Amino acid sequence: MMRNSSDFLQKMLRSSIRLSSDFQDSSSIWCSTDTTQIQQVILNITMNARDALSHGGEIFLTAKEHPAQSGFALLAISDNGTGMSQDVLHKLFDPFFTTKSRG
Repeated sequence: MMRNSSDFLQKMLRSSIRLSSDFQDSSSIWCSTDTTQIQQVILNITMNARDALSHGGEIFLTAKEHPAQSGFALLAISDNGTGMSQDVLHKLFDPFFTTKSRG
């Protein structure tokens, strides 16, 4: 699923943004989850990263077995953008908060 997601996501990005992935051990990871919901989460986070990387950059996807907890997996999505201001960080989980302009 992760490899298919990264192929699809790359097509959604501007040419100035590179998508990198590390799924080296992910073939042995099996999760009981709703695939559609996980793909939607990955898509939403990646599109937010794309919008924040207005001058280009790189988005990283990683999936691996949790090193400290057997039977658990880690999915990480990160980018090399400038990050969030302290004001935005404090509002991160406020319902309906957005940094995007109206319209």
